[in-house]
Amino acid sequence: MATMKSPTALLTAVAILLTSGAVARSEPAAPSEYDAIAGARQDLKLGFTVGGKIRKIAIKAGQTVETGVTLIQLENEEKQSLVEVYKIRAASDIEVRSAEAKLKLAQLEEEGQREMFEKNVAARLEFERAKASLEVAKLELELAKRTSIEIKEQLHQAQAQADQYVLKAPEGGGVIDEVTVAEGEMVEAGKPVLRLVLIDPLWIDVAVPTERTLTLKDGDPVWIKSKLTGFEKPMEGKILYLRKVADSAADRLIVRVEVPNPKCLPAGVNVAVSFSPPTGATAAAEGKR
Repeated sequence: MATMKSPTALLTAVAILLTSGAVARSEPAAPSEYDAIAGARQDLKLGFTVGGKIRKIAIKAGQTVETGVTLIQLENEEKQSLVEVYKIRAASDIEVRSAEAKLKLAQLEEEGQREMFEKNVAARLEFERAKASLEVAKLELELAKRTSIEIKEQLHQAQAQADQYVLKAPEGGGVIDEVTVAEGEMVEAGKPVLRLVLIDPLWIDVAVPTERTLTLKDGDPVWIKSKLTGFEKPMEGKILYLRKVADSAADRLIVRVEVPNPKCLPAGVNVAVSFSPPTGATAAAEGKR
């Protein structure tokens, strides 16, 4: 014969079931980490604005280069020779000095003829001729000075044309990731000849729930970690900026973070991003190293 449960026991069982249901329907806890992909601060495919034959490749894949370092040169002997000619002319002031000397001589001649004319010793014709020679000398000096300025401008233009045949590292430098040409090869204008990346620091774009970003601001600390061997310890960086427009469909906002990368964690790998410091003082200290 089945045993009848008391009303108190039934009420207790119902309460337990309701409580269990409430727990099951509770909102999940917000994640402490967000998946993202480590990106290079700079990832460039470089080429020439002119076509030509490669004369020299001054770098190799894997090499770190500084700003302004020559990477690859095209043959440009004619352009460079023109630059040297203009350099010589721009450095010389002989034409201006010669014109100044002629002007001084013309001034002396004009003064002498004027004095003699006023004393009725020289004819008006000689005096007028001296005056005209003085004006010519002034014009010749002005022309010499203007020519000097034009030569400097021509040097600037010639140098700019010659520079098109020399590929140099952009501001910030980076690491040569790949060289896709060889010496002696003909290349077309605009065709990439190498890839240059800058991965220290890393730039990472992480999609964060819009609600969570309301407590974040530029400059706030951030930590990333990777599963790669040697990069398990958290690396500390900072928020560069938060985008101003969220993805309404996903309810996410992109936050760009910057993380120093002296150990060269490769760009393109998966990382976990956290806006809270790692647990324990030791982990936080390790992240700063």
